[in-house]
Parts: sequence; C-alpha cells; structure tokens
Amino acid sequence: MIDTLASHGFYIIRPFTDYVIPEFLAWWINLPHIRAQIDAGSRGTGIGYVSRWPNLFTAPRMVVSPPDVQRRIAGAIGLGRRE
Repeated sequence: MIDTLASHGFYIIRPFTDYVIPEFLAWWINLPHIRAQIDAGSRGTGIGYVSRWPNLFTAPRMVVSPPDVQRRIAGAIGLGRRE
C-alpha cells in the first residue's frame, strides 16, 4: 500500500477491494440521493466541509452488489466518460 497523507478537509477512502471495486464506490458516492445525504451534512459557506459521520446510524448505507454487477457498472461508467 502506498503511504498517503491527506491535508485538513480531505478524507482518504480505502475500500475493502475484496468486497467493493473502487470505481463502483465512486459511482455510488456520486448517486444523487447519496450526494444529497452528504450535502445535508456539510457545513460552511462557499466550499462546504463534511465532517466525519458522527453517528453510524445517520451515515448512508451501501448495498454491495455482486462483483460481476460492480464490474459491469464500472465498465459502463468508463465507457460513458470516454464518450
């Protein structure tokens, strides 16, 4: 694993790749209803700041799709970006 340092205001998300493909996680985080939950928890003016989830009961829940479904979603997202 590469050592990484995040400055104040950034979080490093390292998924358990045995369960979640990173591209699938990025897609999930950017779903409109997940973004709305994240935005609801942000503070500040101009550039919002999202603190760590203070309570796991309020954090968005992720339903992990089977690996083949994750790969198909990630592939479709990749194709869309190339277009």
